[in-house]
This record gives sequence, structure tokens and C-alpha cells, in this order.
Amino acid sequence: MENARINENRKAFRSIYKHLPHNYRLQNVTTWLGVSLADKDAPSHEIIPEHKVLTKEDTEKVLADFKVSRLQIPRIRAKDAALVGTGAKVGQLVGITRLDGSQYYRLVVE
Repeated sequence: MENARINENRKAFRSIYKHLPHNYRLQNVTTWLGVSLADKDAPSHEIIPEHKVLTKEDTEKVLADFKVSRLQIPRIRAKDAALVGTGAKVGQLVGITRLDGSQYYRLVVE
């Protein structure tokens, strides 16, 4: 019975959420994980991998190791919920460490 009510709430939330302007979604709506974007704390949940802003030296090392330019690195938006509280700025590289220990990199864009 409880699960049915939760599913109904999710459906209602989705139907309202998809009609909201993008900026309103990012700033005022609580995410599915229960982390408000206004908190300014990095979200902590078992399914969110660790996101860490790389230093300039680490960024240059990563680019040299993979023999790529910044434009060839996959992107992540600066307002992504996983970056809240990390202080990531546009143009910086973010290292993402998954639970299995694999390392991924993303370039922060607007």
C-alpha cells in the first residue's frame, strides 16, 4: 500500500516537473534523492560517485596521459546536482571515482 502511494506521488511530481522552466527546476525543486540544490552541501548517496575538482597540475597530467585536449573530454554542467558543494567552475576538470574504483573525467561547462 505504501509503495503504491509513493509511485503515485512520483508520477504526479514527474508530470509537474517536466513543465517547469529549466532554471526553476535547478534552483527550487528537490531532487529524487532528497537533496535540495539550495543546501550547498555535496550530495551524499550510495549511487552518487565521488566528484572532485582537479588542480591545474592534475588537469595537465590527465590531458597528457590521455593525449587529448580539453574539448575532447566529456562535459558536465556546472549546475549538475553532483557538483553542488564542490566549488567547480566552468573550464575546470572534475574527476569522478565510481564505486568499483574506475576513474572518469568531465569538463565543467555552463
